Amino acid sequence: MSRVDEETGPGIVLFEDGQAESLGPVALLRPVFDLVGGGRTLRDRVAHVSGRPVRAALVRPHLRALLPELGLMSPGEGEQLFLNSACVLDPDGWAEISALPSGTILATPEGRPVAARMELAHWQSFVTVRQDVTSSLPGQTIRVAQSARILRHSPELITVHEALLDADIRELQRAVKAPPVPPSASEGIFVRGEEVFAEEGACLQGPLAIDATAGPILLRRGSRLAPFTLLEGPVLVGEGTQVLGGRIAQSYLGPGCMVRGEVAGSVFLGWSNKAHDGFVGHSYLGAWVNLGAMTTTSNLKNTYGEVRVPIGETLVSSGRSKLGSMVGDHTKTAIGTLLATGSTIGVGVNLFGASGLAPRAVPSFVWGLGAGAREHELERCLQTAERVTARRGVALSEPQRTALRGAFAVSAAERWRFLERARV
Repeated sequence: MSRVDEETGPGIVLFEDGQAESLGPVALLRPVFDLVGGGRTLRDRVAHVSGRPVRAALVRPHLRALLPELGLMSPGEGEQLFLNSACVLDPDGWAEISALPSGTILATPEGRPVAARMELAHWQSFVTVRQDVTSSLPGQTIRVAQSARILRHSPELITVHEALLDADIRELQRAVKAPPVPPSASEGIFVRGEEVFAEEGACLQGPLAIDATAGPILLRRGSRLAPFTLLEGPVLVGEGTQVLGGRIAQSYLGPGCMVRGEVAGSVFLGWSNKAHDGFVGHSYLGAWVNLGAMTTTSNLKNTYGEVRVPIGETLVSSGRSKLGSMVGDHTKTAIGTLLATGSTIGVGVNLFGASGLAPRAVPSFVWGLGAGAREHELERCLQTAERVTARRGVALSEPQRTALRGAFAVSAAERWRFLERARV
């Protein structure tokens, strides 16, 4: 990256801080900025709001091999604008961040770094020595953020989804110039509302109903709605995704998914299957997840009270009364799996053997539940991932293999504790 440009300012460098793991298993195999909030990734939102491309990033060690694949590099010399990858950028936040003087760090009231404007060497010295943001180096200034917002934990991904999906769909529709979908009585396509759009190549097979009275609906190219589908906006159906019937409401379905049954208020990052009946509500699924037939999430406690979620060994208040499950990449559930309210299921899990509800927290790379639970062998997990991705014409790249191996290593301690308890 070059030094400061007189017109555009310093280059933006996205960085992950020590709380990246609080965003749950969906952030274990991807940088935080690659998570979807609303209808776009956090990285895309930064570029959209700031008007500047993001070309460099600092990520956790096991994810560094992914940077070239994501079109990113390590930061170069010169002054940079460092921005927390968990930042949900909006115009007010950008106004505060872009106005930072050189040598200034912007932090939350709790001391978590949000942004900084400084030379790379100074930033590296800062992150090496600090215990919290208040222990800055000489010559640096600390400002407390007033407008800029960063995600604290995984439930906030659903809160952001609810807040931003509507506007993101409208902006994306204008960008891709997707035309409106007219009702067609002869083909049994019933449309309610004026904001139903489909890109060229989207396939609608009636009878089906599309209701945009509560928010816009966009069908990306190559997507398909099978007969007996009901969409209730806002809904974004990604490229090549097939909705095979059932009710989909207030949800983001990323590319290459197969979805059937009832889905509400949820995010599927992409390439995941829910090809059978069952309810998924206010949940967040990573990529290459397969939910067995009748897998069902609970998203509301019997008391209608606030849901607490397991993050590491701690239960954290979500601030939400409706919250389903966070499910990591390459995880599979057996038929009839029941997931409790506020569950966290890790990466590479093969979830079977539950008697009633599955445990609310299952670490990454666990094979089975109960006394027979064991570690999901890494090489077998990689072999399965190869087979699964190949079925969709996608190759498992070497950087993705490296990330899976790294995720296996960093999740080992939590997994071993879980397995020891399961054997008691």
